Amino acid sequence: MTALSRGRPHRTSTRGVVSAASAAALVLSGPAFATPAHAEDELPVLGQVKAVSYDDTPETTLDVLISVHGVRRVDGATMVYYSAGYTPESTPGSDRQTLTHAFGFESTISPLHGRGERFGDVAVLDVQSGKAYTTLYSGADMSDLGASDCVCLSWTSALPDEPEPGTAYVGAAAVPPIPDDVDHVSLRVLGHFVTNVPVEDGPMQPEIEPEEPIAVGMGWPEVDTEAIDAVADPAQFVLPLTTHSVTEDSAISEREGADSRSLDLSADVLFAFDKASLTGKAKQEIRTAADRIKETDVSGTITVTGHTDSEGAEDYNQKLSERRAESVAKALTPMLPSGVKLTTEGKGESEPIASNETDAGMDLNRRVTITLPEAT
Repeated sequence: MTALSRGRPHRTSTRGVVSAASAAALVLSGPAFATPAHAEDELPVLGQVKAVSYDDTPETTLDVLISVHGVRRVDGATMVYYSAGYTPESTPGSDRQTLTHAFGFESTISPLHGRGERFGDVAVLDVQSGKAYTTLYSGADMSDLGASDCVCLSWTSALPDEPEPGTAYVGAAAVPPIPDDVDHVSLRVLGHFVTNVPVEDGPMQPEIEPEEPIAVGMGWPEVDTEAIDAVADPAQFVLPLTTHSVTEDSAISEREGADSRSLDLSADVLFAFDKASLTGKAKQEIRTAADRIKETDVSGTITVTGHTDSEGAEDYNQKLSERRAESVAKALTPMLPSGVKLTTEGKGESEPIASNETDAGMDLNRRVTITLPEAT
């Protein structure tokens, strides 16, 4: 398969799912619907999402239909086949880049966080085991990987220069092998969810070499076995899922995985712009966080970590994140049992949980995270 010629990420009005690649965690949100499994002589459509483009105006419609066609076990990987195209009602004449504006790009899923191939940014979600199987990248190790290394069909290859309304074009991506006993999964594909998708065996047929965009009905991209074999460590693309909850009228959101639990406090509520001293409302939010911590009967050391968005100089953001973590820890310490110890650190802009290309994503990245030593 060919890969992405990397371009500038695009803003989107869709509130996407947030993935903290640096923390190897994926956050779940609301699903789309799935359709029944296909008959042998029918074009398989296992789930669909209508994605509303932020380019829509009263005069133009540029909405996109995203379809899932198959999740297939192949040698060394799991293939996800899907398609995207303008709806028949969409206004003709728009380019392929505009089509991608209907995708949920507030975050990518790949451990490459923020550099992932957009059209091939796929995850197979096994909720029962709490794992996400994300797009494979070929390369020696994570530090050597780039956007062009994904084992996927890129949007520059999958979509023509001017996609025709009413025509869907095929995409495909390889993820790590999923266990043999998993027969149904959920998917995150092109920024949207589809649930209860059956897992089948063998590549989709007929296979054709993707020398030009493949319209649905023509065939399916040939599996790139050489690229799959070149993946040094497929296990690094299997991430633990986390659940995510937000309390109404609170600046605190909670993330919980199989062996971890953390609280994210919005820095916009805790601090004034560019400051590290706590606001009046911050003390109530920290007290709420302390109550939640005490409910877990936690003991040991809690880590308080400051984070910023990417605006401003990197060195300045690092120092600001450290000072903000220290301010929260100082206020939190007397609210906790004496057996609980706190340590602080700052990560600056280095560990975003959303894209800094959107205002909503930057809001999420400005936070102080309280990480408990273990889930109880």
